[in-house]
Amino acid sequence: MRYLAFLLLFFSSRLLQSQTTDPELDKKYTPNENSPFNMTQINRDGGGSEKEVSFGNSLKYTPTMLIRQKLYFSYERRLFKPVTIILGVGKAFGGDFIQGTYLGSLGLLGGAGNNVIDLSTLYNNSDYYDSSVLLSGGLRVYFSGTAFDGGFFEFFYRRETFEYHVQSKVGDYPLIGDNRLFYRMNGYSLGYGYQFIGGKKNKLVHEIAFNLGFKVVNYTEFDKITGSGSTPYKVIRTDKELSVNLYPAINFSYSFGFGF
Repeated sequence: MRYLAFLLLFFSSRLLQSQTTDPELDKKYTPNENSPFNMTQINRDGGGSEKEVSFGNSLKYTPTMLIRQKLYFSYERRLFKPVTIILGVGKAFGGDFIQGTYLGSLGLLGGAGNNVIDLSTLYNNSDYYDSSVLLSGGLRVYFSGTAFDGGFFEFFYRRETFEYHVQSKVGDYPLIGDNRLFYRMNGYSLGYGYQFIGGKKNKLVHEIAFNLGFKVVNYTEFDKITGSGSTPYKVIRTDKELSVNLYPAINFSYSFGFGF
């Protein structure tokens, strides 16, 4: 019993000794203040850092848009402390692979009757030709209470028009006349993301974001009409426009830039 009491006393003293703070060890094993492993930079109230944001504007480039064959830049301006407005501009230089795969896999999409060619069929039988400038705008709120730093919630809008040229045959039916297919997209989404600043003067900006919403697509109507002889049907372009809603519309992006 005396031996057991001695052991308990010994281990208790060792435990108290191990909990004693050693300033030298703290200095040795505490990460540098600019290190991403330094958790003292985290603001518990809103997820931002304790670094001072010394700018009210930022300009960013989004390299992830290259996957969709687009160049895209955005400008963000602080309206007041936690709220910013975002304006974006971009340009496609080829067909959007992700969007094309999505449209092409939907099967019958749109159309107002048996003689109307649906959007999926048109897309699968056409080639990219040109596009308008992509324009976008959004409103963003930062949870930390400080613009440009920490997690945020946003509402976003995008608008873009594409021109495709329908191939000489749509399935088994020959195309007669004008082959230009226009489709205009208006996208609406809600998003969540995180932005953080760094660099020697805390003016480098990095951002990741995830958006979920829907798109309204207006496109040129092509009809299947009765032919003659060995060609029972043929396809022609009309002057009408059809509309279809696409959802869900999902987008993940990474952007970087600088504040000023």
